[in-house]
Amino acid sequence: MVTGLVERYRNSNVPPPKLLYVNRDSYSTKLKSHFHEWSNLVIRLDVWHFMRRFAAGCCSESHALYATFMSRLSACVFEWDTKDLQRLYAAKRGQLSSSEVWILLCILLRKNWPCTATANDAHGEWRKQLVSSKI
Repeated sequence: MVTGLVERYRNSNVPPPKLLYVNRDSYSTKLKSHFHEWSNLVIRLDVWHFMRRFAAGCCSESHALYATFMSRLSACVFEWDTKDLQRLYAAKRGQLSSSEVWILLCILLRKNWPCTATANDAHGEWRKQLVSSKI
């Protein structure tokens, strides 16, 4: 499979990638030997598998707080961009503003979900935006 990928790049006259994310064996010489034609290629472990390996050193998946730990670890690795979220909110408002779903959603959110979310909780931020928006 790797040989076919390298060959397709060669045949298409497209420059090879400079960075490759893999799900395992990122440091094995066997994997690097498959890409010997791509001398500038950097092979790294993708972030999801990195987090799983990191967690394996701390606790097992059956641990009661594993989901909480992974959630907090994810929050440390990833950051929500405020401007991107604002654009997402605006796009969703535009999509839903002409539908009855928007009105129903706002009514449900105002009655059942008070604004208690933290700033880095994307869903909570979404609820805060909806509740504070003008219908």
